Amino acid sequence: MRDEGICRVGWASQAANFDLGKDAHGYGYGGTAKKAHQGKFLDFGEPFSKGDVVGCHLDLNHHKIEFSKNGKTFPTAFTLPATRSGALFPAFAMKNAELSVNFGIWLLISATL
Repeated sequence: MRDEGICRVGWASQAANFDLGKDAHGYGYGGTAKKAHQGKFLDFGEPFSKGDVVGCHLDLNHHKIEFSKNGKTFPTAFTLPATRSGALFPAFAMKNAELSVNFGIWLLISATL
């Protein structure tokens, strides 16, 4: 984050509303140390604010979403249904905040020979 506003980061489908985590189509982690999905805000991770680097990790092989703060990865935040279909996109919701983003992709491909 680049300032002291309120920010929630994560993943959402194209059907999600603009308030990340308040419907069934978005999964978020906020600076108040809450994870959000379907309008439920549960304690998770650590608070983050100006100067912190937050990672949003989508693992489609294991159907899970994880988050990290300054390189420290937290336990799995969300387990996705194995039958889930459709794309998830990087998403964020902010109020009086600035955010720098890096859409770097880590791709792990495993094969059995």
